[in-house]
Amino acid sequence: MAGISSTGIGSGLDVKSIVSQLVQLESKPLTQLQSKGSKLSSQISTWGTIKSQLSAVQDASQKLMGLSSWNARSFKSSSETAVSGSAAESAVVGSFNVSVSQLAQAQSVRSNFSSPIPAGGAVGGTSGNLQISLGAWADASTFNASGSPVTVNIDNTDNLSTIAGKINTAGAGVTATVISVGGNDQLVMRSNNTGANMAFKIEAFEGADQSTPITTNTGIGALAYTGTAAGYGMQRSQEGLDAQATIEGVAVTSASNTLKDAVPGLTLNLQQTTGATPATITVGNDTKPAKEAVEAFVKAYNAIVSNLSTLTKYDADTKTAGALQGDGTATGLLNTLKTMVGSTGPAGTTFGRLSDVGLELQRDGTLTTNATKLTSALTKPEDLKTFFSAAGTTNTDTGMARRFYDYAFGANGVEGLLSGRNNALQQAVSRNQNDMDRMQTRINKTEDRLYKMYSALDTKISSLNSMSNYVTQQISAWNNNNSNN
Repeated sequence: MAGISSTGIGSGLDVKSIVSQLVQLESKPLTQLQSKGSKLSSQISTWGTIKSQLSAVQDASQKLMGLSSWNARSFKSSSETAVSGSAAESAVVGSFNVSVSQLAQAQSVRSNFSSPIPAGGAVGGTSGNLQISLGAWADASTFNASGSPVTVNIDNTDNLSTIAGKINTAGAGVTATVISVGGNDQLVMRSNNTGANMAFKIEAFEGADQSTPITTNTGIGALAYTGTAAGYGMQRSQEGLDAQATIEGVAVTSASNTLKDAVPGLTLNLQQTTGATPATITVGNDTKPAKEAVEAFVKAYNAIVSNLSTLTKYDADTKTAGALQGDGTATGLLNTLKTMVGSTGPAGTTFGRLSDVGLELQRDGTLTTNATKLTSALTKPEDLKTFFSAAGTTNTDTGMARRFYDYAFGANGVEGLLSGRNNALQQAVSRNQNDMDRMQTRINKTEDRLYKMYSALDTKISSLNSMSNYVTQQISAWNNNNSNN
């Protein structure tokens, strides 16, 4: 645009105001294009919301199709402090008694030096090694190893904290800890796992000798444990035991306090002995997940239907049209959803329509939940599962939830209804922007041309005014001369 800062000075012509008004008239089509661009952006946002809401319907439908929604089991114990647990879908509905007579525990031992070791003091004696084996104690002195022993080299200058670190990094299946009491250190060792077969034996040897164990209670010999009958080495604090229980009178043993599939589909956590009163375990049908899944579907469906209804309607009272009033895609989507929700379900169940399971269609197209009907329907989980998730070969023998999932998946897909609508709007935005760019270029050129034209006119008028003033002056002078003569 031509920059003219002193237009109209010579002629009194307000060039800037004139050009501004003419450019404003010229810009009316641009204003219309800008308004169109705003409307397109608003529509893209609106369709983005619709796409998101349809995705919510898809997700809710997928959850209804999931087997876990219908086969869930509930687990109840009459004594949660003694026996707790959980039930998988495969668990059989029913009840039984569990008595716990013994909990599984890990073997643990503690050092018993003939002379206490001050905190941080060395173990003393002769350097050597410890041989740690895992297995089971047959009696007070007989140990049946289940594998090869792990060697831990010990220096006589090592303190108990150093020795504990060596044991813990050796991977021997035990964990060592140092406890300071009364200014003295004690070494405590515990099996990493519970159970009678996860007990351990420790033999101490001098130097590299692996033939003659140390049987004294000094130096590294005090770190040996060869059974409760030995008169030297570490003392047993706790015996390694298996859990012992009976399930309806049938004896069960376990190396851990968690019984998995002792009763198929159940996990039982043994937490304390039951004494004379067993814990009664009850497995039932858990309808809560299915109920929540149905309610989530209703919520998702109602959200998109309510939104589409508002967007496509015309309010006669306020004479206001919805943002998508008259939009064929939006109207078609709304009508399809309403048709689907009112259709008949697959054959082979006791339910014909959604209303039979408690999802009743309202006049505005939304669904409401009849709690009584839904509760009754949930007592027939297999029928309900088929009604919602049957994988048919045609739409009529496909489950209701699967129909909605397939429709939403297709509509939101790369070449789907909503994706196509969004792509069309994006292309319209691009075309509109190109039109605005061209229009702005044309306005700029027009403004430049008008400034040049009116600036030239201003200069011409200024020149004519100057000439007029000169002629006026000459005539006045001539008249004065004639008057004097």
